[in-house]
Amino acid sequence: MTKRLQQSKVQAYFKRNRIEIEDHVVSSNYEEVEPVVTSIQVSTPLTSDSCTTISTPSLNTTHIQSPIVTVNDLSNNGEKPRQPSIIFPKNEAGRHFSTHWYAQFSWIEYSKELDAIFCQPCRLFGGSTAEATFSTKGLCDWRKLGDKCRKHDSSVCHMAAVETQKVWPIHQIIGTVDKQLDPNFRNEKFIDDNRKHLMTVLDIITFCVKQDIPLRGDDESDQSLNKGNFLEILELLGKYDSNVTKRIESLPGNAKMLSPDIQNDLLTSLASVLLDYVKSEVEIASCYAILADEVKDASKKELLGASLRYIHKGNVRERAIGFIELKDMDAGTISEKLIELLKPFELDPLKCVGQGYDGASVMSGIHGGVQARMKGAGYRNATYVHCASHRLNLVLAATAERHPLMKSFFDILDLTYSFMNGTKRHAVFIDVQDERYPPTSKLLNLHVHVVLVGLPVLWRWKDTSLAAKSLLGSLQTKKFMTILVYFGRLYDYSDFCTKAFQKSTATVSSCLILLADLRERLVNFDFDKVVEYAKDLSGEYEIENFDVRDTIRQRRLPERFREGYLNSSVGHTNASNFEELEILLRQNVREILAGLDARFGTDQSGIMKAADCCLPRSQNFLNKQELNTLSELYAIDIKDCEIEVLRSFIARKMNLS
Repeated sequence: MTKRLQQSKVQAYFKRNRIEIEDHVVSSNYEEVEPVVTSIQVSTPLTSDSCTTISTPSLNTTHIQSPIVTVNDLSNNGEKPRQPSIIFPKNEAGRHFSTHWYAQFSWIEYSKELDAIFCQPCRLFGGSTAEATFSTKGLCDWRKLGDKCRKHDSSVCHMAAVETQKVWPIHQIIGTVDKQLDPNFRNEKFIDDNRKHLMTVLDIITFCVKQDIPLRGDDESDQSLNKGNFLEILELLGKYDSNVTKRIESLPGNAKMLSPDIQNDLLTSLASVLLDYVKSEVEIASCYAILADEVKDASKKELLGASLRYIHKGNVRERAIGFIELKDMDAGTISEKLIELLKPFELDPLKCVGQGYDGASVMSGIHGGVQARMKGAGYRNATYVHCASHRLNLVLAATAERHPLMKSFFDILDLTYSFMNGTKRHAVFIDVQDERYPPTSKLLNLHVHVVLVGLPVLWRWKDTSLAAKSLLGSLQTKKFMTILVYFGRLYDYSDFCTKAFQKSTATVSSCLILLADLRERLVNFDFDKVVEYAKDLSGEYEIENFDVRDTIRQRRLPERFREGYLNSSVGHTNASNFEELEILLRQNVREILAGLDARFGTDQSGIMKAADCCLPRSQNFLNKQELNTLSELYAIDIKDCEIEVLRSFIARKMNLS
């Protein structure tokens, strides 16, 4: 994907050399001049079976260029020279231009703006070999004007420009000699059809890429009922536009643009154009950040995906720049591949102010991690930032896995989900859901009902009876219901933050506010409501046992151990009643709060809080203490007077708006 747009067989086949001329000179303000219409008579018509060539002087396209001096009162191509008859101004020597020179030299045109004369053929068709005095600068020294004009009139460059001007109207109609010899050139429809076919193929490929669907099919033969997305879409277009089908049928086999090689070639070209567009935006950005992560493709290859994040015209842009295969997963290999992806963009490493990866030690290590190696490779201003959403998920996952009771709860959920995935079993759960799905029911209540009612149905199936009974025994406990309600409410709180952190419109200030709100909700977590709701669910589904162990006779302890037996859940992983279970859940909340403080408290040396100080609507706007983090990080000397001036300017601007 990092290759530049290359000369492919597609481009070679459809390549059409054209001479494009832009009129760089604006029409005169003096008079309206009718354009010159050249009448051409051709004795033999140019048909597809004819090779007749009109003999005309060859057109040297290198003689055509934009004039250095743009004058508003000179002629355009196809117009007569501007030759006004006015009272010409005198120069310091008392000399002035006269209209009698028009009769002697028909190519002269006079500019009233510059009080100078030009040679029309040389100005329009002279190119780099033309005499600058008559083509770009203008002649305003009237002394010995006749000698100067006669000398120019006999020059080789002037005569070449005159001949080019004469044959230009002919070449506009019939083309140059090499085009006349090309039979395809004489059939403009043939060329237009080729271009339309290529655009159709490109549009289909672009559509498939955008929808993330494969182009090729397993069987693309004429007898196949499904030839793959690309060919099927092409046939669909042909049903509504007969020209699409006609073009495919009329094109030779090697020019239909349907082979995998051609499609890959076009994909490479499209990727190169897109990357060039991204490069043009990043080049003018004041700063940028690098985002990268490992991902596996369909073939299970480990890839490094990278993106650039920058500001373009006041909007945040985040563009993927490519994927590259990783042979090894060490920090050295990953950093080398990342630099390889960035190399074609030719960006200034010092303008990179951030790098975002996951929290694995190979990426985040302060000495040998990728972030440290990138700083050593010249990206020294790129501060490592761990994704806020990912950090929050890690906090919740780590605290849940740390306690055996919580881990056992999620193991049961995972087994239940796997059990429900069977085709026949899943159909049973769908039927139960359709039967008892109340529009106003809570989602948690719905899931509980589907599982607890669906599992007894499967008891009657011999192949699922044992598994269904085992799962139901684990689910039909008051302890499981309580933990289920607890995590349901906990994830309701955290899910809003997780999704908000990933929005493209998220700001540092909003993230900090959401984190503070989440922390406050956890501190004031209402366990009484959790227990109350769990008891209601247990009563609704006639669940009597607090735990699965209630159905098993407890082993009698020896006499010598009875006095030392601790009948409390403190320090233990299990709970035998609601009070002991509440103690464990409260402990889990405290661990989550500690995890939030650990992962968001220091906050990458306070980078989020410092960035929040740069937002005018933040309560900490231009807080000097918080700004010191940015000052030290990017070696910026922030003065108190600058802060005061900026605060006053922003306040005035916001009041005016």
